Amino acid sequence: SRAGGGPTPHATSIGQDGMMGMALHPGFPATDSIFIAYTYAPGSLRISRFKYNNTATPSLTGETILLSGIPANNDHSSGRLIIGGDGMLYYTCGDRGANQFGNRCSEILSQDLPTAGQVASSNFTNYSGKVLRICRDGSIPSDNPVMAGVRSHIFTMGHRNAQGLVWQKNPTTGY
Repeated sequence: SRAGGGPTPHATSIGQDGMMGMALHPGFPATDSIFIAYTYAPGSLRISRFKYNNTATPSLTGETILLSGIPANNDHSSGRLIIGGDGMLYYTCGDRGANQFGNRCSEILSQDLPTAGQVASSNFTNYSGKVLRICRDGSIPSDNPVMAGVRSHIFTMGHRNAQGLVWQKNPTTGY
């Protein structure tokens, strides 16, 4: 953590990494949780929940890591984090710039899905090029899609570098 609290993101001087996204708890400020996605080591990203301390010197403390080891890179790391009307966290994962420029020999994984064993062991290698849907405690929502026989955090797949998310209220469901 840096002075004043909060994460110290790992960032390269030429990359698309560092602080990747932030979302306030739907009950903020009464509920003091802030969710942050950031790269913490070369090639690795995490999504954490922090406590916001509204004092004379505001700070973030009490990091709770929700997901860690999500692939990131110096290119196409995407990084939008929102809380949808259904109360779930949504996060965009880019394809890590696979098959272009300095990453031209990197394998494109945006259409590869994790195995049940990978999900059980928190191996998120195949989360590149996906939009994730995550419970606010980091668990997998029970109504997430089953793809190739596996339920994971993956909500949609096959994306290059999704850089935006918007939530529109559904008149039928109310969220």
